[in-house]
Amino acid sequence: MSETDAYRDALPPGTRLREFELLEVLGRGGFGITYRGWYPNLGVNVAIKEYMPSEFAVREPNGDVYPKTRQSEEWYRWGLDKFLEEAKTLLRFNHPSIVRVLQYFEGHGTAYMVMEYLEGQTLFAVLHEQKTLSEARLRAMIEPILDGLDQVHATGYLHRDIKPGNIVFRDENTPVLIDFGAAYALTAEHSRTVAAFEMPGFSPIEQYSVSGQNYGPWTDLYAVGAVLYRAMTELVPVGALTRIERDELAPVGGVAKRKYSKQLTGAVDWALKLRAADRPQSIAQWRRVLEGRSRPPRPGAGSTARVSGKLLAMVVMAATLVVAAGAWWMFEPPAPDSGADPSPDPVVETPDDDSIDRKIARVRDLVRAGEIAEARRVLEEARDFGLDSELYEAFSAAIDEADNDAAPAPDPQPPEVLAPVRPEPEEADVAQLLSECDSLKSERRWEEALECVRRVMALDEDNAAAREEERTLEMLAAFSRAHVARSVEGYYQFIKDYPWSDFVDAAGEGLKELEFSYWEDVMATDTPESYRRYLEIYPAGRYANEAERRLSGGG
Repeated sequence: MSETDAYRDALPPGTRLREFELLEVLGRGGFGITYRGWYPNLGVNVAIKEYMPSEFAVREPNGDVYPKTRQSEEWYRWGLDKFLEEAKTLLRFNHPSIVRVLQYFEGHGTAYMVMEYLEGQTLFAVLHEQKTLSEARLRAMIEPILDGLDQVHATGYLHRDIKPGNIVFRDENTPVLIDFGAAYALTAEHSRTVAAFEMPGFSPIEQYSVSGQNYGPWTDLYAVGAVLYRAMTELVPVGALTRIERDELAPVGGVAKRKYSKQLTGAVDWALKLRAADRPQSIAQWRRVLEGRSRPPRPGAGSTARVSGKLLAMVVMAATLVVAAGAWWMFEPPAPDSGADPSPDPVVETPDDDSIDRKIARVRDLVRAGEIAEARRVLEEARDFGLDSELYEAFSAAIDEADNDAAPAPDPQPPEVLAPVRPEPEEADVAQLLSECDSLKSERRWEEALECVRRVMALDEDNAAAREEERTLEMLAAFSRAHVARSVEGYYQFIKDYPWSDFVDAAGEGLKELEFSYWEDVMATDTPESYRRYLEIYPAGRYANEAERRLSGGG
């Protein structure tokens, strides 16, 4: 296939744009086309990016670019203004690790951005050859990139498309961040976007959002963390949309088999938190962790991993049995008391397995002494140091059980009291059903899992874990139905019913993708009710003005 066939809407080689001659097409994206050009004034190659949004524009035989329709003209002009505004801002950047913008200009009904042309290897090519990079090489690469990004963020812009293919090595030791075609200004007028930029594995969940209101430095830092994850493990991280349903992204340290420092692995895991609020909020904040000067903060209460109802019930039952035995805690017996009061652990900046073990032992001693508040505080420290989430939930539940057990300890009982008690048939049925529900949920069979949980509630209507699980599964099933059917009405109803859900942004993205086909159906129906329904679902949609005009009798 020839270059012309591959890029039918591109300007042909030999075209002159002012003093530049186009030599070849380098790439095509949703918003534009990038060419390699010749700049005779300096005697060098340049990269020239043309604003050419394929969704809204067409090219005439003479090379001029026009909006496709009257309805798309507003979006085309809006995007063109932003392209020029961003080019003007990028022209001010002067950092060796940020691709240099040389000039910009308008022509052919569109606009062009002229940048330095880099001929070095991309990080993508390097990783294809070398699979992974050493920590020393990664730190040497990431430090100048962070310096450059800091300059970008200081102007109120984001890159929004950081990935291995957009990092080029000018020479062996100088990485350069290229392709600012997705650069995004953090101002109120940018609350609507022409399109969501996303690269599966490297894009955080907010880049699938319609509004773009949750963008910030943490958006670029997620992508930086994803690039490092790939360079440390050979694996692209699990995509953010997939992680919403079931977060199976393994911590980088475990996948990389302890080849990297805990400062580096901790910083990468922090940058890759699913919720924006749980990630570093600035490059300076993330750097402190990367350099070992601080630890990632504990995620907000709302992001705590949920333990399944079955596991929680088992933990509480185990804690209750051990409390009844008078030997409260779940671990090995304490060392003989030396008579000295236990002292708090010293603060250790770098988490390690030994420090976690010491903190858990400290929690045990505090619980035995009845110091519940302090036990909780030390458990939180253990969590910050990397305590497994399920163990954290188990210990936390056991502490709660101790705190709630206000009755005096029972008289010592013979050991046989602690022997397992055969459950009554109904209890056995509930336990078996809970196990089946967990299996169905793990297989993402949301509807069947929901019915299963409802059977549990029919047997045990006071089962709090089942009640909580029912609400979660109702939400998952509703999203799954809308997503599988690609249903505008389903997505819209989901957003109304579950505004608290982490799937709201994904449902909004689904609505955005389906707007054009939905509008075609509305126009085919051509009734006041259909236009009203469109405006209800898409109050700020791209065809809202036309819908209002037709409703007012201007059709």
